Amino acid sequence: MQTIVYQNQVDRALKVLKRQINKEGLFKELKRRRFYEKPSVKKKRKMKEAQKKKKVAMRRMRSSWHG
Repeated sequence: MQTIVYQNQVDRALKVLKRQINKEGLFKELKRRRFYEKPSVKKKRKMKEAQKKKKVAMRRMRSSWHG
């Protein structure tokens, strides 16, 4: 991952870098890996994430029909 600093605008470059890291889910990954996660908890989390992803996809699909 790379962020270019233009005209010594370090604050702006940091903001862009944080946004990129957040978009890729790196912060979530780091938080999750801090402690051991039991397989049963991991399975529940994955199922919950899949449901959330499906719900968002359905919402997007419905909004594109009416727009």
